[in-house]
Amino acid sequence: MPSRHSVPPHSRRLLPIALAALVAVAPLAAQQGQSGRVSGYITRSDLTALVARLDGAARSPAYSEGLRARARAEADRARSRLEGGDFQLGDRILLLVQGESALTDTFTVGQGQEISLPLIGAISLRGVLHAELESHLSSQLARRIRDPIVQARPMLRVAIEGAVLRPGFYSVPAAALLGEALMIAGGLASSARVEEAKVERSGRDVLSASAFRQAVTSGLTLDQLDVRAGDRIMVPQGGGLVETEARLRTVTVLLSIPLTVFALREIF
Repeated sequence: MPSRHSVPPHSRRLLPIALAALVAVAPLAAQQGQSGRVSGYITRSDLTALVARLDGAARSPAYSEGLRARARAEADRARSRLEGGDFQLGDRILLLVQGESALTDTFTVGQGQEISLPLIGAISLRGVLHAELESHLSSQLARRIRDPIVQARPMLRVAIEGAVLRPGFYSVPAAALLGEALMIAGGLASSARVEEAKVERSGRDVLSASAFRQAVTSGLTLDQLDVRAGDRIMVPQGGGLVETEARLRTVTVLLSIPLTVFALREIF
């Protein structure tokens, strides 16, 4: 049995990605749920393991001072996520409670990281990760409903802008692949410079162009990349005639994604 300090094999690739590509929160390989489906959510144990590895990198003389500083910042962000949870004001939750029509609806996260449910009242989501939402709501509803059967999916409202066919704001499942988010916005325009695509938060890059390409080709989800409500997924317009190898490779991956909207395939 591995020790509590051991790192899952799929997590070992996170540190090089976080440091070399300067990803906002180093991505994880998708987690397999008990049902056999890919859940697409980062788990508390994986975040804890990531913090330990980043703390180690921050102290290691093998890295430059710049990378050590970046590792410290990444570790602090991951710790903040572990402590405060994933849910923010304005996030939406698709909830289905079997046999309870009043509780089968879309609910919005309000002040204090709470949602207000009919007949139940306020439920705090403080400290809850996306991966923990369903079990958390099940335990809360069990106080009023006997053996509730609950399905819950977190949604993020993000801007998808630039060279996509339908730019705008979209509520996207947190477990959607980064490439699927682009497809929800109609897919790439012919002028897209996808090799320069990135994710911005408050005017700052949280997912660089190189990390964006890596995330798409690795099949990583918004949750695994710590994309949050209000972030902007930016795809610049093309300005030249020559496509780089990186563009061709990434476009090929994007075009391989089925056109079925993720929400219809995955939710409920």
